[in-house]
Amino acid sequence: PILNRAVADPAPLSQMPDSKAKEAPGLAINNIIWLQAAHTYLHVVISGWQPSCPEIRCSVSRMTSLLMDLPTNTCLRTLVWPFCIAGCLSPPEDEDKYRAMIERMGPLNVFGTAREALEVMEKVWAQRDQIDESWDVAKCLRILGHGVLLI
Repeated sequence: PILNRAVADPAPLSQMPDSKAKEAPGLAINNIIWLQAAHTYLHVVISGWQPSCPEIRCSVSRMTSLLMDLPTNTCLRTLVWPFCIAGCLSPPEDEDKYRAMIERMGPLNVFGTAREALEVMEKVWAQRDQIDESWDVAKCLRILGHGVLLI
């Protein structure tokens, strides 16, 4: 119940007046994204890998919106795990949004875990038709042939 209220419908920054968006504390946005990621992860643990499940689909959609509305492009570096979870579960029509988030990082996109998270997502997307309900987040994070630590 508390988690549901916390992630129920956070207003995207793009819907706030410019003055409010500039005042919005980065820490609060970061926390909302992490809460949403935990919410999404718990749905997968409870329901299995079901990206079309309404609760998971809604949660991923909210997270995609929040990630796209980050105040700066480099903010994504502190949100790589939520970015990867949402991206792996995202529908095919959102794949380019996730690629664009990495590209907006500019030269920094080739370094660190953000690029590795995108590689994980690309592999998951390529195997989307072969993945069943027994699939889980741990399998996603091992899809590159080694464990991935997204910190």
